[in-house]
Amino acid sequence: MHGPVEGEANFRTNYGDLDAVFMPQPQTFADFKITELREDSGFLYTFSGTPRVWDANRLLSARRIYFLDRGNQLFLVGDVALLRRLKPALQVRPRKL
Repeated sequence: MHGPVEGEANFRTNYGDLDAVFMPQPQTFADFKITELREDSGFLYTFSGTPRVWDANRLLSARRIYFLDRGNQLFLVGDVALLRRLKPALQVRPRKL
């Protein structure tokens, strides 16, 4: 974790795993930019803007990651079935990359 992050959590569900990053209120992820690039071995995500969540500001994944932004919470979801269940439960839409 870096500076302004209040906490992180990992959840394992029957539909897949997800990670969550939390900012102290009233901070939000509104100015947090995510860029997805297809790499030979998977996907490369780079992050810019504020807050600066990870020191490396990049994440390499074998599978696509979906990002859900809900105020001071950012969810990283790796499974489409879980994403479909979370969107209505959290009343959010996936971030456009």
